This record gives sequence, C-alpha cells and structure tokens, in this order.
Amino acid sequence: MKFLNRFKKKTKQDSMMQIHADKVCTLAKLGLSEKQLLVDVFSKNILVTFPEKLKNSVDQLIADLNNTISQHLNELCKESIENAIEFIEWTGEALHIMLDPEDEPEYIEAFMKNWNDGEIDELVSFYNRWYSVEDATKIARACKEVSNGKVITIYELLQLGAEAILKLSLHEYNFGNIYWAIKEQLEQDSKEILKFMYPMSIDIKQAPNGTLLFIVNFQNDWEVEHGIDWIIKDKTPVYVGQNGVYFSESDEILTWDRIHGCSR
Repeated sequence: MKFLNRFKKKTKQDSMMQIHADKVCTLAKLGLSEKQLLVDVFSKNILVTFPEKLKNSVDQLIADLNNTISQHLNELCKESIENAIEFIEWTGEALHIMLDPEDEPEYIEAFMKNWNDGEIDELVSFYNRWYSVEDATKIARACKEVSNGKVITIYELLQLGAEAILKLSLHEYNFGNIYWAIKEQLEQDSKEILKFMYPMSIDIKQAPNGTLLFIVNFQNDWEVEHGIDWIIKDKTPVYVGQNGVYFSESDEILTWDRIHGCSR
C-alpha cells in the first residue's frame, strides 16, 4: 500500500500547488515577489507584483498609490471613458455608428418603417450580430413591450435596446450597444465607468534611477482582449490606455502606442 501511494494520481489541488510553486520560483529568478493587498479605492484585494528589494515597503507603497488614485479618480475615469469611446468608434462595433440616419437615410427609413409597422425581425437580425438569436429576440421583444405600439425614432429605439440589454443582464454584451443607456450617467459622474472595469493586478516596476511605475491592470467590457492600464509614475498619473507599458534603457516610459507606432 505504501508503494501504491507513491504513485497515486495527482489531485487538482496538487496541480494548483505545483503551478503556484513554479510561479514563485520563476518570480524569484526574476527578483520579484507578489502579495495580495487591499486597495481601498476599489474595495478589493488585488495581486501586487513588485521587485524583491521593495518587499519591506510594498504595503506603504500601495497605501500611497491608493491615495494617489483617490485624488485623481475623476481624471482617470474620464480618460477611461475616452478610451472606451475611441475603441468603439475604431472597431465600428456600435449601434450609433452602424445605424446613423445621416449615413444610411434610405436604409434607416425602411428599418424604422418595418419596426413601427409592428415587425421585430429586422431588429432581431441586427442584434444577432452580437448575440444569439434567442437573446436578440429577447432584446427586440423587450423594446416592443416598452414602446407599446408608439411610433418612435431610431435614437429612441437604440435607447430602448441599450436599456433592455442591461435589464436582461446578458452574459456578453457589447459596450458599444449599451453606451446609449449609460451615456448620461457617465457625463454626470465619470466614476460610473468603474462598473464596467474590473481591477485584476498591480505591477510595480522600478527604473535604475529609482523612479517607480505602478501599472494597474483592468479587464473591461469594451476591449476584452487587451484590457486597459492605469499608469502612475511615482505619484502622478501618466497613462490610460491599452496594456503593455515598459521602461526604456534611458528610464523613459514606452507605451503600447509608441512601441507600435499607431493609436491601436
């Protein structure tokens, strides 16, 4: 029995422990450590990666970072909103771009005649670009129920659709489609954008001259693939945008935009 126990199948917990041990070993080779720390401004414990030499001061550094973010929160959130809108317009994945009466007057006229005549097929087909037929049908029916037979404009229909998407809590919604429902809230209070941003990690880097760079990485609902970073240099916000920021050999910050030579 002792012999068999030596070769027992690894459990999921064993595998996870091994992955963690391998990660710790890799971090150690790079001179890095990590620690879960509470960031008050997000009311969340976040994994912080930092140079080993800063381990005795990392708690204070995160406390300072929390104060910096709190002081500049409106500014950081406004920049995040601009990033979201820029990305929506760049991809073209937004209703207010695709259903613009000025660009497609004849199509919009026919589209809205179909809708105001009581049909939902065109709207279902349109939403089916992003959602399943079942979910697209739910959105269209919710719009029809709220409009209650009234003749409405394309903009009113977009607003109803955006509100329906949020109300239905669809698993994967397109931020460009719900923007209509939250636009006014964002204009009144930029911090509303945090409802669509999910802080995942903080990476502390230190340049040879001692400059500290705090990279706060978020997942978000408008650019799922790359996410967004808030970059704080010492105690000053210097960057909001797609993740991937580095120090050059001369201690200059190189953002994704500069590295790739374009805005995306």
